[in-house]
Amino acid sequence: MASNHIVVLKRCVANSRAALACPSRTIRRIVGDASAVAGLVKATLERFGAIDILVNNAVVRHFSPIVDFLPEHWDAALAVNLSAAFHAVRLALPNMRKRNFGRIFNMTSVYGSRGTINRVDYVTNQSGSARFHACGRARKP
Repeated sequence: MASNHIVVLKRCVANSRAALACPSRTIRRIVGDASAVAGLVKATLERFGAIDILVNNAVVRHFSPIVDFLPEHWDAALAVNLSAAFHAVRLALPNMRKRNFGRIFNMTSVYGSRGTINRVDYVTNQSGSARFHACGRARKP
């Protein structure tokens, strides 16, 4: 199942076992464009004060041969699978650097390293995600 939204969770206590028992506070957003991602980051910073861990894992997939692949499906896949991660990192990173703490996880799959029939959007986006993650490992001098 594909997911094109992000849910932000914050533990209500420091102890991870106790955190499982407490109700989570969430912020949900559909992340199909840069303004939606900006709204999510802004709402998260306003509600929680910081972003300690960012996990980019939103995805949409369409199954079709290239010749039949709809341009709007291509655009949607790029927006959610790749651009949303870029915008989330771009907007969350300054707060992380200011606090000298933060972790970013960009999820990808094995499809980023091999082609698969009828999955042109997913394979292309996973390849881009893997390369984006590699670029992001470089630290600020």
